[in-house]
Amino acid sequence: MNSLLVFTLVCYGFSYIVGSAKISLPFRTWLATKSKWAIDFAECPACVGTWTGLFVAIAGFVPSELSNWWTSALYVCASNLILETLLTVSNKDSQ
Repeated sequence: MNSLLVFTLVCYGFSYIVGSAKISLPFRTWLATKSKWAIDFAECPACVGTWTGLFVAIAGFVPSELSNWWTSALYVCASNLILETLLTVSNKDSQ
């Protein structure tokens, strides 16, 4: 269970940094000038989450709860969507 939680948080953290964090804003701004498709992809939590899960799993970190790399990618895609939705709702409630 702990490895699945760590896997989820690492992948979500990376996806958040790429798609939403201030630290990656210059990169996203530059990317937006190059390609509409690429910026849409970079700011999509499910898209970045899927590839993050895939690369982390291929790197060798597949939690025992997930059987292989493709289930890891699908799991991260789904968990990123859930976490992003919860954070969006939470942020709207606090404003």
